[in-house]
Amino acid sequence: MPDNATLEELRRENAILRRELAHIKAGRAYHFALWLQKKYQASTLMRFAAERVARPLAHRLLTSETNEDQAIQIAQAIAESPLFDPAHGANDLAISKMPVSRFDAALDFAMSPVDEYRDPGPLFSSSYYLEKNPDLVGSQFHAITHFVLYGMKEGRQALEPSRVDAFLANQSHATSTSLQQLIPADRAICVHVYPQGNFFFADIAEHIRLLLNHLGYDVQPKEISAQTQTDIVVAPHEFMVIGAGAGWSPERTRAAIYVNTEQWQTSWFSLTLNFVQQSNAGVIDINPNSAAAFEALGFRSAFLPLLPSPGSPFDTAALPGIRDTTTRLKYLRPPASTPDYFMRPYDILFVGVSNHRRDHVLGELSGYLARWPSFVHCPTLSGPLQPDNPNALSAAELNELASRAKIMLNIHRDNVSYFEWHRIVLTGVANGSVVVTEACHSNQYLEAGVHYLECAIEDMGEFLEFLVDSDEGRKKLEIVSQNVADLRTRFEEGMWHWN
Repeated sequence: MPDNATLEELRRENAILRRELAHIKAGRAYHFALWLQKKYQASTLMRFAAERVARPLAHRLLTSETNEDQAIQIAQAIAESPLFDPAHGANDLAISKMPVSRFDAALDFAMSPVDEYRDPGPLFSSSYYLEKNPDLVGSQFHAITHFVLYGMKEGRQALEPSRVDAFLANQSHATSTSLQQLIPADRAICVHVYPQGNFFFADIAEHIRLLLNHLGYDVQPKEISAQTQTDIVVAPHEFMVIGAGAGWSPERTRAAIYVNTEQWQTSWFSLTLNFVQQSNAGVIDINPNSAAAFEALGFRSAFLPLLPSPGSPFDTAALPGIRDTTTRLKYLRPPASTPDYFMRPYDILFVGVSNHRRDHVLGELSGYLARWPSFVHCPTLSGPLQPDNPNALSAAELNELASRAKIMLNIHRDNVSYFEWHRIVLTGVANGSVVVTEACHSNQYLEAGVHYLECAIEDMGEFLEFLVDSDEGRKKLEIVSQNVADLRTRFEEGMWHWN
């Protein structure tokens, strides 16, 4: 019986074949051929006409050239996209090995047959884009053309997880621009966030305000003048689409710095990329690999570590905790009466929004989790996370939970080994919980096996059993928990960022 990978590949090939068949059947030439075939079979005269007249006509319909002016406009849009790599893939210009401008390479791409499904670069798969957006089957546009002209603004899912995974993995040891290099020091700063959006984004916005104030910037509590201030937009997929940014002028939109909070394989990232691509100022990212990947695509980009520094919204010492802020979670086990790591009342903690992959993994782990004191919070949520949503956990509540757990699980949203800084560092490490995660992209700040533990997703149950039930496993937990304690000491000393 084929394994899962083989079945997935067969499903992909079947989807591509079905898409190509639909593309053929949607064409004018196909319908003309059906009509001609009926007439051909019914009449000798029509058989003659088919040979002498209809066949050349059908050929012209199939090979009609794109209007030259339209092709030039499309080529310009492709050339301006960071997803276009002139050196990627085989084409006549690349094979010639002669110097070619980015526009000429894009024009060559735009004039190529749409049904070749050529990919414009290593990140963008034309077949994947059509698979996720089947309404585009039969379109006369290349997939990348539709994405750069329409798909980004519409928030269409565009980037295949396996390609995102490979691209981000290549940035494991790459660096990005520092915040001080990216943000001009001679202008006032105004940080924007959509007030009715995800409350975690509001925390990030406040963290940025305090961080920049700590670094000596003139951070204003509200707008003063769009002409004299630097706008920093947190989560542009909210603020610039349904917030006040939707009314900004093109000049102000291009002058802003955008803070990306989203994973690249999501539809929210498509909306974010639409504004990042317009920016002349740069982008900030809360993931180190993602920040470096933006640099690899040609953007000026800085990494923003979310840390529980004193006075920030993530300061664990200042958070009142569950027992002082809410009574709706009375079923929580009481906190340990000692700071001893092994006296924490929960062995396992997982907090994350439900999706098909996480639900499947948690189902596979359920037999293990039932054996130990565990806390699993995996609600189905739609729309922004609001503080008054009974299924949402605030920063205070999440920190309180993590401070009571020996192990915090990290399960990716899909098959991208994204380093979830907010879960691994901001919640797990900051509260002294040892994070156990499936493999993550490595980075220059934390090391697997030292600051957190990794295992294959299919081995996670047995690995947890080893850590919780064996002497050797508990010794490993003790070592990592001590390393985590050393990092927490650095947090308490007021380290706002890492150089």
